[in-house]
Amino acid sequence: MESLLGCEFPEEPLHHDYCLAVLRFMHDVKHVSFYDVSYHVLALRVNGLYITADREYVRIARSKGSIALLSEWSPPVPPGH
Repeated sequence: MESLLGCEFPEEPLHHDYCLAVLRFMHDVKHVSFYDVSYHVLALRVNGLYITADREYVRIARSKGSIALLSEWSPPVPPGH
């Protein structure tokens, strides 16, 4: 946990428009959890990638983009390695 906290990830404030984006996503993509959608929308907003082990969620939400199944994802290789 100490190593993870040492990464100093930027925080994304919880704004009204972010909450509305989560609700719009849940309206467009049915049968998904608020938890998954919250992280997926965050990835979309910061041009990131939501990586999950939940195959069913990936199947349902893949069309929204910025998502990868953990078992199929490979981390980027730093230059020179």
